[in-house]
Amino acid sequence: MNKRTQLLALIAALLGSACSSEPDATRIVGELASDRVELTAEAGEPILEILVAEGEEVAAGQVLMKQDATRAIARLAEAEAAFMQSQARLDELVRGPRSEQIAAARANAAGAAQELAFRRSEFTRAKEVHDRNLGSEEMLDS
Repeated sequence: MNKRTQLLALIAALLGSACSSEPDATRIVGELASDRVELTAEAGEPILEILVAEGEEVAAGQVLMKQDATRAIARLAEAEAAFMQSQARLDELVRGPRSEQIAAARANAAGAAQELAFRRSEFTRAKEVHDRNLGSEEMLDS
């Protein structure tokens, strides 16, 4: 006997004993329970299609519904891009800087050294003018 048949038999017995007018009628005491399994989706995405009806028997691993995967695919692409960027940075650190990067850094350092020399000469000139009382305090400060 399957569960459904057992459940129907129990309900019939309960109804039969409740309808009996005899005070000594056999009583059946028990609990009526239902097997209900509720599933929740792992992602809060819109449902595109429900593949089974309520009450229908399903097998383990059977697809029950389909959800919109657009946002999940976008998040996956974003994570893959971040991974590829990190991998490229790691490869660069392992290989060392390229010759172009070294040349650019040397040019920046040379330019900064020339700018420093120019600013020192300007400061020296402004100080000499100030020391002769020919320039203002603001000129020296700048």
